[in-house]
Amino acid sequence: MVRYGRRPLSSSRGFTLPELVVVMIVLGILAAYAAPRFAGRHGFEGRGFSDQLQVLLQDARRTAVAQRRQVCVVVAGATVSVSKSAFSGDACNTSLAHPNASGDYILAIPDGVALAPMQLNFDPLGRLSPTTSVTVNVSGQEGGFTLTVEGESGYVHR
Repeated sequence: MVRYGRRPLSSSRGFTLPELVVVMIVLGILAAYAAPRFAGRHGFEGRGFSDQLQVLLQDARRTAVAQRRQVCVVVAGATVSVSKSAFSGDACNTSLAHPNASGDYILAIPDGVALAPMQLNFDPLGRLSPTTSVTVNVSGQEGGFTLTVEGESGYVHR
């Protein structure tokens, strides 16, 4: 008579001690490598800021086209600010409101991130004024990131 469902006692299941020791060593090495990455945000500010700057430049271009006004993006000190002309053809003298929050559209440059002072002007057609392409270099602790603003179209890309 054959019994179903019972296994012979000789075939035991589980891990051997050397297998467990090897797994613990591998986990220890991975933890030692990955733990400093999770300890702080440093190393990610440059990429995050370059993403925010790309969105800001795209918003500035869209606003220039939608409102038929000149929109200026100014990098000065530790901030990036956006302003627009009050009337078509005027200088940029009115702060642009932030699209998702109350207050002006100002982006703070985080510590450890460098961005050269500059001014970019988008005309009412969404082009840069003057119409030469501009390269924006954002450098952080993890390396540099480059954004390009095409002069003739105002298109912002990496």
